[in-house]
Amino acid sequence: MAGKKPFKKAANDLRAIAVLYDWAPMQIVVNQDFAKEHGINDFADLITKKAPVRISVNKRGLVVSQVIEAMVEAAGGSFEGIRKAGGQVVFAASKEMSNLIKDRRIDAMGNAIFVRHRSIRQPGDAVPLKLLNISESIIAKVSKDLKINRYTVKGGSYKWAPKDINTIALSAQLVTLDTLSDEDAHNIAKALVDHSDKMSGVHKAMKALNTKLMASSQSTPYHKGAERAYKAAGLR
Repeated sequence: MAGKKPFKKAANDLRAIAVLYDWAPMQIVVNQDFAKEHGINDFADLITKKAPVRISVNKRGLVVSQVIEAMVEAAGGSFEGIRKAGGQVVFAASKEMSNLIKDRRIDAMGNAIFVRHRSIRQPGDAVPLKLLNISESIIAKVSKDLKINRYTVKGGSYKWAPKDINTIALSAQLVTLDTLSDEDAHNIAKALVDHSDKMSGVHKAMKALNTKLMASSQSTPYHKGAERAYKAAGLR
């Protein structure tokens, strides 16, 4: 929408229909041996201590890699700075980065994914990992700039992460173009509201979905038809 890289211009014609989830926290994990060797206690330490970290940030151009880059910059660094410190920035999908850290071919990985997702849980069963806390200054800057919510990964979510970890969480939205008819946008939003129980029941990861969340977008303006449906339901 803002026209930032990798896009060449702003997309002013996007409209929201519904928020579908907002609980995919950014989880940065690092090999415990690497963390001990370089004194890594939180995410900022990877940058400020100029650790030669080999870190996977998901695929190039995806929102996850964009957000991690923003986090690195908020900590006072850059992807190029990681490389200059002797590290490596690896662009790899979730399954691939999971295998890389299990095989000790990378030292850290970051992904915005549901808590206890197997792509984090399984490598944690194979090698000693540490879930890194995100400092308040980084959370404040990134959440403000990118309109991303704060999130706490509860202690004990992983056996190797006993304490609460502060981070940010990505969301997913159903969006359309402003050229969609008001009637179609209204009917889609109304169907989601009327059958929210079916949406939340499709998978255990969607259990927390409710109509209030659907109508809560702050980053994308709602389509006029969807706005009308939410107002009729008393949600906006």
